[in-house]
Amino acid sequence: MGIKHQNLVIALFVFSGFSSLIFQSVWVRVLSLAVGSTSTAMSLVLSIFFFGLALGSYLAGRYSKKIKNSLWVYGLLEGIIGLYAMGLIYVLLGFHQILAFLPMIGPYAIVGNISKFALVFLLLVLPTVGMGASLPLLIRLFVDDKKQTFGKKSNGSLISLLYGINTLGAVLGAFSASFFFIPEGGLLVANHLAASTNVVVLLVAAVLTIKFPSAYQVKNIERSTSVGFYFRKLTHKQWALLSVCLMSGFASIGAEVVWNKYLGIFFGTNTYGLGIILSIFLLGISAGSLLLSWQYHRIRNKEMLQINLLLVSVAMLLVTSYLLNLAPVVSGGNFVLSR
Repeated sequence: MGIKHQNLVIALFVFSGFSSLIFQSVWVRVLSLAVGSTSTAMSLVLSIFFFGLALGSYLAGRYSKKIKNSLWVYGLLEGIIGLYAMGLIYVLLGFHQILAFLPMIGPYAIVGNISKFALVFLLLVLPTVGMGASLPLLIRLFVDDKKQTFGKKSNGSLISLLYGINTLGAVLGAFSASFFFIPEGGLLVANHLAASTNVVVLLVAAVLTIKFPSAYQVKNIERSTSVGFYFRKLTHKQWALLSVCLMSGFASIGAEVVWNKYLGIFFGTNTYGLGIILSIFLLGISAGSLLLSWQYHRIRNKEMLQINLLLVSVAMLLVTSYLLNLAPVVSGGNFVLSR
């Protein structure tokens, strides 16, 4: 796969990240109309969104070794997500009518809340699993061909680069959805634009696969896909590091929800406040991933780097909490965006 083909795939990856965050912004906004709170809707969508990403990433990572043309499968998943989302938006817009039949107050309120989560889960799990599968599929394509396109880049550096590029597309999606597409065009326009983007990704992937079949085929196919095959390779130290990553993800997304709730006091419960939080949050993730890709070859003790980054993150969370307390002083109690 030459540089030209490589750049085309990277461009598709940017657009898939772009559309994914438009979908997320739309879903949060639509569900806030049904559940009555942007922060509640954000927690609901984020929990399901990241569960789907995790499950899709695991499944794709497990079975991608058996897929000969990962670009075509990636494009197919993106197209399915786009077509599904075109119909999903109308279901979500009428979701409040479904909630009217659930017991949301009184002694059976817990049944209503569990049912609400289960219904949203069933609606969103399919597209989010597809979104989560995209990164492992393209990683497989690039890792297999890295000697031709990335020179001496290691797998870790390559994964960081692709993740950072995809997240950069997500930043553009979150910002443009919240500050332009939703305010100017409405939820339906934003949703259908993202869905159309996914369909275009499918069409481009199909054309590339048909026109240049050998360029996008994975050559090193492995047949072993048993669960034990992967887990037996993990040492106790690796399990400990994965556990730390689990707790880090919990804290990160928890902080995002808290920041959105708190800053909503000053930005208002509108699409602008959500866009600011999502854009800044994702921009930091993208910048960190791209920086790691750039410096990955110089890092000798990666475990110690992870520990140091966690300590810095804890310190910065405390500093951020203190700085957020200054928001009422800075805003003078009058800083509220209108939409």
